[in-house]
Amino acid sequence: AADREAVARYLKYGENSDIELVIKNDLMNKLRNQKTLPPELTGVLLDLYSDRKQNITVRIYALQHLRPQYELTRDAAIRQAFYDALNETDNEIAGGALLALRYLCAEYPKEFDTAVISRRAAEIAQDGNVNNLTRLSAVQVAAMLDNAEIEPAIRSLAESASTPLTLRLSAIAGLGQLKRPESRPTLELLARNNGPEGKAARTALKKFQAF
Repeated sequence: AADREAVARYLKYGENSDIELVIKNDLMNKLRNQKTLPPELTGVLLDLYSDRKQNITVRIYALQHLRPQYELTRDAAIRQAFYDALNETDNEIAGGALLALRYLCAEYPKEFDTAVISRRAAEIAQDGNVNNLTRLSAVQVAAMLDNAEIEPAIRSLAESASTPLTLRLSAIAGLGQLKRPESRPTLELLARNNGPEGKAARTALKKFQAF
């Protein structure tokens, strides 16, 4: 117990250099993979994730570990933490929560509200003021959940050369995932390009053919 307490203190207060961050992530893995689950582990992970003064990488690691931790414990506090995280869109937290919730709502449909997750993903996907990586994740999740509401917004992202490349590629993939007829002319136009946008559009168009 004393050793585990020392590890928890290190996770919260230890240095956050590149190598220390690797060590912290490894420690979270090892704690979660104990034969007997440390009783305080859920609280430690929730504390790390929810502390906005904590290093953002540590927070993201903790959030990522909360998903498999939920599968081990089915703790309602973890479920609520993921929903709460959807409001933190100025960094990568909401994006990480959306990716976790997309998995959890498929695996545990009686415990997670797919409609709520889909609606929030669509809202974030259409908001140009959120963190780009979070918006990218929102596009992916909303498309995976077949939320057609986002089609006009992500079609606009796909068409604009000013859209950051990773977000643009996610939007193109999202159009392929949704397979809406109004998206096809945009994808056909993009497919003529030789760059990554063209490759992504050609891949998206194959999903239309399989539909």
